[in-house]
Amino acid sequence: MQKTCNYCTDIYEPRSQVKNPQACNKEQCQKLRQRDNEKKWHQKNKGLYDKKYHQIKKSVRDKAVIKIVSQLTNALLTGLRFEGKILCNSSILDQYFSSLGIRSLNKLWILQPPG
Repeated sequence: MQKTCNYCTDIYEPRSQVKNPQACNKEQCQKLRQRDNEKKWHQKNKGLYDKKYHQIKKSVRDKAVIKIVSQLTNALLTGLRFEGKILCNSSILDQYFSSLGIRSLNKLWILQPPG
């Protein structure tokens, strides 16, 4: 099955792995195809990487950090109480764990806690 390239109008034999071939194998045609694909993607996903998006994602990460920190602190304090030891100031632990960030905190859990 032969097709016509959308960019140079040459006739070519498309690869069978490509669902909807648009361009031949020439480097210039592939660059133009890629540019058009990126342009379509950006039009379809307008505002995806604007400031508001990043603020929302940051607030979601911050909430996740607060949740994990409280769970981790409570687990440690429960373990200390179980051993009969008392830790007066849990805010030191909260500050330490909060400073680690979400990626480091997620690595502390062998399995993600429920909920």
